[in-house]
Amino acid sequence: MNIEQMVDQITPELYQQLQTAVEIGRWPDGSRVSDEQREMLIQALMIWQSRHDADRDEPYTISADGEMRFACDSERERLQAAFGDTFKITLN
Repeated sequence: MNIEQMVDQITPELYQQLQTAVEIGRWPDGSRVSDEQREMLIQALMIWQSRHDADRDEPYTISADGEMRFACDSERERLQAAFGDTFKITLN
C-alpha cells in the first residue's frame, strides 16, 4: 500500500487517533511508534489535512496547493532562506 492509498482510507476519527499517536509517540495499545512509522504518519496526516481541512487558516498547516502556512512572513522567509523550497508538498 502506498501513502496515497493509505490517505484515502483515513476517516476523521482515524485521523485524530493517528495524530495522537504522533504527538505522544505511542499507539492506542501502548506500543511505541517507531521513527519510520512516525515519519510516514506525519506525511499521511499532512496530505489528509490538505485534502480535507485545507480551509483552516492556522499557521503550520498545509493548504490544498501544498503550501505550508506560517505564523508570519518573516518566519517563512527565514525558513526558506535556510532550507530553500523544501516546504512545498506535491499532491497527486
